Amino acid sequence: RPAAAMILLEVNNRIIEETLALKFEN
Repeated sequence: RPAAAMILLEVNNRIIEETLALKFEN
């Protein structure tokens, strides 16, 4: 299902951004 894959990619990108933001804050 391409739609489901796109949603998973969006969520994954958001998690990565949050993780990087936390790393750079410390």
